[in-house]
Amino acid sequence: MSDMSRQGFDSVHPAQPGDLAGSHAMPAFDNSREPIGIVLEIAGSGSMIAVDLQRLTECTGDDDPSVAMAGQVGSQIKIRVGNSWLLANVRNQKQDAKTPGGILAAVDFLGEGEEERLTGRIHSFRRGVTRYPIPGALIYPATSNDLRQIYASDGRAVVQVGKVYPTKDIRAGLYIDSMLGKHFALLGSTGTGKSTSAALILHRICEAAPEGHVVMIDPHGEYSAAFRQTGVIYDVSNLQMPYWLMNFEEHCEVFLTSSGNDRQIDADILSKCLLQARAKNRLA
Repeated sequence: MSDMSRQGFDSVHPAQPGDLAGSHAMPAFDNSREPIGIVLEIAGSGSMIAVDLQRLTECTGDDDPSVAMAGQVGSQIKIRVGNSWLLANVRNQKQDAKTPGGILAAVDFLGEGEEERLTGRIHSFRRGVTRYPIPGALIYPATSNDLRQIYASDGRAVVQVGKVYPTKDIRAGLYIDSMLGKHFALLGSTGTGKSTSAALILHRICEAAPEGHVVMIDPHGEYSAAFRQTGVIYDVSNLQMPYWLMNFEEHCEVFLTSSGNDRQIDADILSKCLLQARAKNRLA
């Protein structure tokens, strides 16, 4: 901890029994205002940070769930850059004896927001980074109030898909028009809930726009149960397609099973049949 003290952690001390007032334990300091680590390395989209293990232990008892999770994988932290706060998400961490504080972690930058001088609240949050911190900058826990400002709706059409982790009262929403106006993907390892999330998002979109139409291609049949009451399911038992929807090569792939010279003979017969069928149907 001597290295961390030289980096600005010398003012942080664990709570002592004498700090207790009455029957209630009062924290020696506000965890959200005390640093939990320092920046070691800066890259375009993320950073390597050193986290103080003792500070993480102290934060776990905080009443604010966001502060209690500070520094752990999946939590949000903030870094002061001038008059702004840079928010980041902790991606991974590992123990490293050579790292000040004992923990080395990688973070991904989320965006930045301005700070109100009187209240200290973050406002005007925006995605992306315009100004990066420098190595040695102090890292602080992101509070629930910070997350409430970051994930606040700006008035655009939004669908709610859950709560912002680790809070229980901050709604997590997606901007429909922005999301559907470009390509997007749901990524995760097996069993993390990709299919469940996709079904939830589609249900919310259909509720917000009941006159809209969504076509889902589901080759593995994962979503049939999720949309049995709200959608129309087509499979080999009820799907009818006009023959003119496919070209000749696709017809051959579907109907012909022979090979060699026999396949060429069958293809000639199929070609004549298709021509006769088209002749009978002017609309085709």
